[in-house]
Amino acid sequence: MPASLAHVTDDLLDRVPADKAYSAQRIAAVVEAGAELGIDAALLLDGSGIAPAELRDPALLTSLRQLMRVHRNALALTRDPALPFRVARRLRLSQFGMYGYALLCCSSVDEIVDFTTRYHALTAPVTEMTWAVERDAVVCRLAPNAAVPVPAELYRFGLAVVLGIIVGMSRDLFGERGQPVDARIAHDGDARLRELYEWHLECPVQFGADRTELRFDPALRDLPLPLGSPLSKAMATEACDRLLARAGEAASFTARVERMLMRMPGEFCDMDTTAARLNITARTLRRKLEAEGSSFSELLARVRRDLAIDYLRNTRMSTDNIAAALGFSDGANFRHAFRRWTGRTPGEYRR
Repeated sequence: MPASLAHVTDDLLDRVPADKAYSAQRIAAVVEAGAELGIDAALLLDGSGIAPAELRDPALLTSLRQLMRVHRNALALTRDPALPFRVARRLRLSQFGMYGYALLCCSSVDEIVDFTTRYHALTAPVTEMTWAVERDAVVCRLAPNAAVPVPAELYRFGLAVVLGIIVGMSRDLFGERGQPVDARIAHDGDARLRELYEWHLECPVQFGADRTELRFDPALRDLPLPLGSPLSKAMATEACDRLLARAGEAASFTARVERMLMRMPGEFCDMDTTAARLNITARTLRRKLEAEGSSFSELLARVRRDLAIDYLRNTRMSTDNIAAALGFSDGANFRHAFRRWTGRTPGEYRR
């Protein structure tokens, strides 16, 4: 193993969640990309507990820990810096089952942004994803997933894969118009690495940025999506809900709390009441969330944002009524919070 990966031991990877709740397509894509470089599948899968023949089973479920072991093997077996993009090329919409089908059935960019934010966990990520629709760009922001503690080398590999996947999916949905305007990466990279990223992402790339994000032309919001189908999307979304529930049964504590809050719209219990429903103390709840890099106030804000978007999109409720339903003291406070979340006022978003 290269010296740079010698510290990435099995004990370190044992911290990564081992619950088998995800499709094997991410691991299969690494194996296929490795085969393109002449790397034996058994070597890539070493230590993962997965046999090469098992990857042909569409019902196979895998864990994030297994994915990280395969990523470590891939980095140890080849120094090809383009490997994550080779992997990403094999992970287009058609490889993501009902998740990919639901995206194809979206009728607008706003629906795509909302759906990917809600269901990003189905892609077994090492990143957290958030979207913002700003005046000059549609922005996808990526940050480390606090529930998946991985070494920097593996995170950077996984981040490059995710960047490639997002760009590939955008091309699938919008054609040439789906090309990002630019990419900003929150880690260092030399001129050679920048050239590689720009070749594969087909846009200017800046390393050493404050945060990682892909920026797309705001005109995407006005493009028609000819395959949009509300009924088909609803059916696919129901299937994704079931998949997310299955994955969430063994997910992080943060995800458990967020799902609980989502099931209680209009109530918005405080931390003490939420902790009681989980049969723990508020102090334990705070400690568990902090250990995963989260907090109760952050989760509550995220749930309020998601519900606000649902109300604006699917109901005729006034802004003041939505504010009351979300527990805000008045409409002005809600409008201020919504602009902070999305970059637009509730009225602009609804229009």
